[in-house]
Amino acid sequence: GGWKVHFHQDQPLLEMTGINLLFESSPRWVLSEPLAYDFYRKAGVPSPISHHVRLWMDQRPLGYHLLVEQPNKAFLRRQGRDENGNFYKLLWYGQGLVGQHEKKIHPHTGHQDLVDLVESLNHTSGTAQWELIQKQFNVEEMINYYAASMCIQNWDGFWNNYYVLHDLRPGG
Repeated sequence: GGWKVHFHQDQPLLEMTGINLLFESSPRWVLSEPLAYDFYRKAGVPSPISHHVRLWMDQRPLGYHLLVEQPNKAFLRRQGRDENGNFYKLLWYGQGLVGQHEKKIHPHTGHQDLVDLVESLNHTSGTAQWELIQKQFNVEEMINYYAASMCIQNWDGFWNNYYVLHDLRPGG
């Protein structure tokens, strides 16, 4: 359980406009989650800022919580990425390509970019497919993500609960 906190665009917290305050039931998770974000960053993968905070409400201590940056436009801007690109969160419970990709930026413009990409991948093979992959994906970053996930045994992040960005800028 926890809270999602939004800050005004002109008054961010450490460049963050959205955070999640999470109460982790296990002390192990309170320690391992921020270490995992650090590990991803060291592997060259954009990762949310995280901190430990002691949370109080109405002058009552609520214990230690984990502060995790919300992946959003401010996150993309801080990472030097296209904040106006198509930003998707992968979901395990959706049906099909569109249902498994929740669009977080430009949600009303559809998923045609993903559909076109998958069609292109399905209609190429061999060298042509590898060239398409190299053109359309940040291969090194994806390899680093999966390698880091294997090292920390982040099984949840293989099929869902991660974000992908389609950079719409020329050459992006």
